[in-house]
Amino acid sequence: TEVTATEDIAYQFTVADFGFSDPSDAPDGFENVMITGLPSTGTLYDNGVAITVVPATISVADIATLTYETETLNDNGDDYATFTFKIQDDGLTTNGGDDTSAEATMTIDVSAVNDPTVVVNDTNTVDEDNTASGNVILGTDDGTGTLVGTDTDVDDSLTVVSFTIAGESGTFNPGDTKTLSGGQGTLTINADGGYTFVPTANWNGTAPVATYTLNTGSTGDLTVTVDSVNDAPIVTNTEVT
Repeated sequence: TEVTATEDIAYQFTVADFGFSDPSDAPDGFENVMITGLPSTGTLYDNGVAITVVPATISVADIATLTYETETLNDNGDDYATFTFKIQDDGLTTNGGDDTSAEATMTIDVSAVNDPTVVVNDTNTVDEDNTASGNVILGTDDGTGTLVGTDTDVDDSLTVVSFTIAGESGTFNPGDTKTLSGGQGTLTINADGGYTFVPTANWNGTAPVATYTLNTGSTGDLTVTVDSVNDAPIVTNTEVT
């Protein structure tokens, strides 16, 4: 028999999944399922307890508590796992009777689910007259070698498809360089997530927030802050008499 589970959701078996029939001995009924071989991958649970030893007998009344979980989260695929089983009827074995079927195989397909993109907003702080750069997808070095602001998606390779800037009209394409109307500097965000903010000489403060959109439809924010630096005073030659 074959059943279809959904990625990241425990599959709950039903009586019908085991295909019981006994036309030769009607009205014999379905009595037990006997698990004779553990899953090729993943785990069977009987009422929340992992089945680790076979044979394991589950009564028809308890089949609703028989579940299957994949080896790891996000696993999926056709013919993902198999296990073997037998079924028993309630006709007993009196007078040489046989109440147990031949061994059968249960095949479990696991349907894929598109997991949501996990977006972490990005911040970057530089000193006055320095360029701020990093990557809104991969993250930006926080100065200790650790990337912060990393976006992830277990199903898709992420790219930037557009970006906007607070206070600026229009939507910008990856690779565009926008000169900010407030005179703060210029900002470029590329398709691979790489960005560059070049502040205007001697400007400091927090630049308008840029919001980028990924190919999965998710969005994140980039905030760049430029710390002020005390510039050296300027002296000119003078002459007195």
